[in-house]
Amino acid sequence: MQAMTLAGVFGRLEEFECLFQERFSELQPQILADILVSEEDVNELGRLLGYLIRHGKMWDMRKDFPLTTALFLVWCTVYNYKEGNLWEPLFAKLGVIRNPKTETNLGNTFLAVIEDYNLLPAPDTGKPYMTPILMHGYISNYYAIRFLDYLNAIYFSYLECDLSESALETLWAELFNISDEKLSLQANLSKLIAEEEHLLAELNNLHVPEILEQHTQATIQSLDEESKQRERELEHTQQKLLSAKNSLVELEELRDQFTACEQALAALDLEYIGIEAEATGEIVNYNSAISELFSEKINELKERKRYLEREEISCLNRYKIARDKYVICMTEVVKLGSGDLECGFAQLNGYQNSKEKLRRVQKQKRQLESLLAKDHKFGNTTLEQVLTTSLTSLSAADPFLFREFIRTALEMLDAVINGRPINKEHVLYKPLIDIEIGKTLSGAKLKGREPQVGWSMIKLTPPVLIRKQELESACRLCIRRRLSLILKQGRCSLIFLRRL
Repeated sequence: MQAMTLAGVFGRLEEFECLFQERFSELQPQILADILVSEEDVNELGRLLGYLIRHGKMWDMRKDFPLTTALFLVWCTVYNYKEGNLWEPLFAKLGVIRNPKTETNLGNTFLAVIEDYNLLPAPDTGKPYMTPILMHGYISNYYAIRFLDYLNAIYFSYLECDLSESALETLWAELFNISDEKLSLQANLSKLIAEEEHLLAELNNLHVPEILEQHTQATIQSLDEESKQRERELEHTQQKLLSAKNSLVELEELRDQFTACEQALAALDLEYIGIEAEATGEIVNYNSAISELFSEKINELKERKRYLEREEISCLNRYKIARDKYVICMTEVVKLGSGDLECGFAQLNGYQNSKEKLRRVQKQKRQLESLLAKDHKFGNTTLEQVLTTSLTSLSAADPFLFREFIRTALEMLDAVINGRPINKEHVLYKPLIDIEIGKTLSGAKLKGREPQVGWSMIKLTPPVLIRKQELESACRLCIRRRLSLILKQGRCSLIFLRRL
C-alpha cells in the first residue's frame, strides 16, 4: 500500500467532498443516509480522516470536509453499530485511540452539518451526538435483520400483501403508533380484548332495538326525505291521471257531438236539397275517417289512464312503506329516549359511535391475532424494541419521514417477492440481500424438480408449527405469489424466489 501524504489525503478527501456535495444538491435529503456511501468508501474515509486526526487537522476536517465527515459517521454507524456501542467502531475505522476531546470534535462537526445543511434535527434524548447520528442512519445493519423480519410478518400476516394507501393508513394508526405506553404486541392484544369486552357490554346496556341497530339520526332523516319524495311522486302521478281522465271525458263528449251531427246529416235528403251524389259520398267518407280518429285517440287515452291508475297504486304503496319506516323508527327513538326525542337520538348516536369503535377494535384484534399466530417471537416485543432508538427518534422528529421509510421498506419486500428490481441506494438494500440463504439452485432439487438456473432463495419467515387449514391457506398464497413452501418435521418455512 502506498504511503499516505498530507497533500494526497487532502486531495482525495476533496474528491469525496465534491462528490457528496453534488449528490446532496441532486437529492436535497432531510436524512443523511439517503446519500449512499459504500462500505469500501467508509473504510477508505476512515483511513483518510484518521490520518488528519493523527496529524492534528481536526479543524481542517470541519472547515473543508464537513459533509464527508458527517457521512462517514452515519455510514460507519450503519455498518457497525450495535448494543449501544457508537464510538468504538468509529475510532477503530479511524485508527485513532478513543478520547473524549476527539468525540466532542466529531460530534460538534456533525451537529454543525445538521444545522448548516438544514437537515432534520433529532429530538433531545440527553445524548447529543449518539441520537442524531443514529437517526440519520435510519437503522444499523445489526438491527435491520430483525426489523425486516418484523416487516415481513406484518406484510404477510397483518397487511396480507396489501400495500394500498387505505391499508397503510390503518397500519400507521394501529401498529406504528408510537406512544408513551410501551406495550408488547401480546400486551396490546390483551388490551384490545379487554376493550372489546367493555364495548360489547356498553352496547348491550344501551338497549337499542333491533330495528334501530343499522340507523343513525342522519339515516332516519333520510327516511323522512324519502317519504316526502314518494309523496311528491304520488301527487305528480295523480295530477297526470286527473289530466288524462279530463282529456278522455272531453274527447268522448266531442265524439258524441260529432256522432249526433253525423246522424242528423244522414237523416237529410241530400238530393232533395241539391247536393250531388258524388259529394254525398265524400261527406260519408270524411265522417268515417273522423270517427276512426276519435276511436284511436280515445283508446290511447284509456290505455294511458289504465297505466297511470296502476302507477298511482305503486306510488301509493311506495309512499306508505317509506312513511311507515320513518314513523316506526321515530316511534322507537322516542321510546329509547323515554319520551324525549332529542335524548333518544343522543343515545342512538352514542350506540353507533361505540359500534364503530368496536368494529375497529375487532379488526385490529383479528390482525394482531393473525400476526402473533404466525410469529410468536414478537409477542413480548414492543414497537420501540423493533425500531430501536434510531427509528423511534425519527418518528418523534418527523412522522412523515418515518412513515415514508416504513413504506419504502415494505415496497422493497414486495418487490423482492414479486421479482421486481429494488432500490440499490436504499439503506436496507444490503441487509435485505444478506438475508439470502443460498446461492443459485442449479444442481439442487426442490420438490423433486430441477429449478431454473439463475434463481436464488431468500427466507424471511422462521419455521413455525402449522395446522392443516393454515397449510392449505399458505399453499394457496404460494401458488398466487409464486412462492415455495419447505416442510420439515411438521414445521413450515416460507421461502420465496427472486431473480439474480
